[in-house]
Amino acid sequence: MLLQTTSAAGWLAHPRRSNQFSESGAGPAPVRGENTDTGAAVNHTQPAIVPGSHRFASLAAGGAMACGLTAAGDVWCWGWNDLGQLGAGAEAYASEKPLAVAGGHNFTQLSIGSHHACGVTAEKATFCWG
Repeated sequence: MLLQTTSAAGWLAHPRRSNQFSESGAGPAPVRGENTDTGAAVNHTQPAIVPGSHRFASLAAGGAMACGLTAAGDVWCWGWNDLGQLGAGAEAYASEKPLAVAGGHNFTQLSIGSHHACGVTAEKATFCWG
């Protein structure tokens, strides 16, 4: 994983992957049924800024998705979403833009597996999605 600092306010993220499902946040998300070998997905060999003005205190990446945790405890996820692993309640197959994880929880920790994510709140409650 590559991290690029842009200011003392935080970090911007670029997970180093194939970007087949737009998990780098910097390229088009394929439509279900598209052949990504034909150029529908863009591979990034250099760090690319994730869309939006988010500043993440920490990141987690796994499978074909990535999530950022802000200093305020908000989680934003992007990439593949075939099993709801972005946690936004969206029906989208993938998102190149970070989507806010639903529920309004104040997370302090974040972990990601291949098709799911889990977060621990300030109250030590654990929530998982995907």
